[in-house]
Amino acid sequence: MLWVYRSFLWVALPWLVLAGLETLVFPLDKFTFRAWEAVKVNVLTQALPGPFYPDLDREFLEANDQDPARNKILRNRWVTDRYGQRNRQLPQPGEVYGVVVGDSNIAGSSLDQSQLLSEELRRQIGSLWINLNYEYMAPWEHPLCKSHPPRWIVFQLKRGSLLELSRLDGWIQDPAESLHFVRSGRIDHATKMTALNKLRSLLSLHALVSSTQFREPHCALPLAWFQRLLAGGFNRRNTDPKTFLEKPPIEILLHHREACRSRGIEFVVLILPDTVRQADPLVRELLERGIPTVGFLPAPGRPDGADLKEFWQPRDSHWSVSGVRESCARLLPFLGLD
Repeated sequence: MLWVYRSFLWVALPWLVLAGLETLVFPLDKFTFRAWEAVKVNVLTQALPGPFYPDLDREFLEANDQDPARNKILRNRWVTDRYGQRNRQLPQPGEVYGVVVGDSNIAGSSLDQSQLLSEELRRQIGSLWINLNYEYMAPWEHPLCKSHPPRWIVFQLKRGSLLELSRLDGWIQDPAESLHFVRSGRIDHATKMTALNKLRSLLSLHALVSSTQFREPHCALPLAWFQRLLAGGFNRRNTDPKTFLEKPPIEILLHHREACRSRGIEFVVLILPDTVRQADPLVRELLERGIPTVGFLPAPGRPDGADLKEFWQPRDSHWSVSGVRESCARLLPFLGLD
């Protein structure tokens, strides 16, 4: 029986060595095509407070997520705060500020720190704006917002996400004091085994390529979860997920508006434009129910509510700088700042 264990050890040894090199020697983005996979929290959710490694400030060379050649042509700066959110600074007590809540578009995947929606709103309004990426269900319960409520909360969704809002969840956790080695993400990085995923990609194992790592699918189908597990693990939610099963999307957003109103917060919904026309009736209902909504509804000459080629990045699933600026311009009247 001993030979079985020895054989297993010899098979596992190269991967253990590779994990050690990846953890201690190579930079975090050595085998990843963009910063997202390099700095996204994987399994250390009890030790790290947010979706990304906290207190980060560095530049990455990145490729667009739908570029099959994975050419690293983008040089983007990533800065995260102590909550593990992509913010350059946090508001001081008594300071007027706003919050943008949403998916990887809000976090600025494939964008530089200066190109985020929060940064554009700050330039246009003059007040500080911060991101709470993936804090979908109750942003006002974030420790920062509880102790110092913002003036505005902009809640961003894709049209498909609006249709499936009941299935989305989020997490809330106070910032944790932990060892620097843990906070730097080095231990967490070894669990991703990005070098192994790079090898799988080179071998054309398409179901497991690194481009599908750590995505947040709106429908967590068993196959998707299985693929993500094989690709390096999946993210566990911190504390109890705040889900709204069997509750219509409109009711969820009405609940959000009332929760914000009771705290003196102005609540605005931002629905990004695409070709999912099934969401249009919900967008119209949001407006009819009195929820301030930038919905990008079809208009003469713009059947999709915007010029999608300009709004979205080429060879990427995220919005462009033009899309960020157009969204900001449409938000200003709803924030009382036209």
